[in-house]
Amino acid sequence: MPRHFESIRERLLNPQRVALQEAMAAVRGLRDPAAVWAALASHGVIPASWLDDPRRHFRLARRSRVKARCTRRLNEHSTCTPSSVGTYPDCAEDAVAIASDAQGVEAAEALAREAMIRLEPWSRDPQPRGSDVVWQLVTASADASVPGDAMFLAFDVYATIVAHAERHGFAPSAAPRGILTARGRSWVAWYAAQGCAAWQALVDQRARIGDFDRAPFRASARRYSYPLQPVALGERLSGQRFADRDNPFEPLFDVHALGYAMAAMSHDAIALRAPRADRRGHSS
Repeated sequence: MPRHFESIRERLLNPQRVALQEAMAAVRGLRDPAAVWAALASHGVIPASWLDDPRRHFRLARRSRVKARCTRRLNEHSTCTPSSVGTYPDCAEDAVAIASDAQGVEAAEALAREAMIRLEPWSRDPQPRGSDVVWQLVTASADASVPGDAMFLAFDVYATIVAHAERHGFAPSAAPRGILTARGRSWVAWYAAQGCAAWQALVDQRARIGDFDRAPFRASARRYSYPLQPVALGERLSGQRFADRDNPFEPLFDVHALGYAMAAMSHDAIALRAPRADRRGHSS
């Protein structure tokens, strides 16, 4: 199925929170974060397995200094320190926001992990990558990306295949105004949509993976501050048809189509962002 950016633009950081009213009713009168999380599980709003899932973490919103350190660490290709994350959100409003779309949250986590799996064969330095997910609740206008090393790999693969697809007649779409600004919340989604289109063009042309010239994209890479290395990507995949490989941009796109955002991917975890919700269920 074609994945077009405009088809999900209204969904960006705007998940379908079908259980919002149920979640709010389950925690009415409660403020303690642990009690709120337990009540959501006891009322069946979230799965009971979420109470002790070792692979799901939440950024602690009230520890501003720790959160700042965590953001810097993500930029250095690491994830949050143990002291900056918890096993449940640290305020009732954030717990309700997550619980109101439990199925979508689990789907986003699975898609993020799948993206990591699909990207790894392209890496110059393959290594096991963590499957833990760290959630951060943000305002809907927040910057939705803090790249880690695997996210840089996604951009590098993007530049590689788009440059190759151009040789087969593919013409990248112009980015909508404001999408690629430093504070643009949707630039990862836009790149993912373009990557899907370029990949499909290569599949249609029965193209094979090879040593591609990425020079046309070095200027844009410098502009948006992600690194392009001189070593060819996908050397272990050389000669294989694109049609025989899984498109790594599909799960990246689908995370955003659910209303969440891929914030970072690194060697030990994945960071996802979800919008906070107001009392009427609107992303705030």
